Amino acid sequence: MFSPIVAGGVGAITWTAKTLIEHSHRLIQIDEKLDANKELLIEMVNSHERRISRLEDRVFGEN
Repeated sequence: MFSPIVAGGVGAITWTAKTLIEHSHRLIQIDEKLDANKELLIEMVNSHERRISRLEDRVFGEN
């Protein structure tokens, strides 16, 4: 016997599960982008630190 209430509940659960999976995939993509940006920022900071160190060596006459 078909029950609209049960069918509606199953449809809602299916929609919720599908939505959660889509959001989960999107969060994974965002996390991957954040990791890539974090690595880029670390590289930039390290590069600037090396540059500052070289400038300090020139200014203060160190090798």
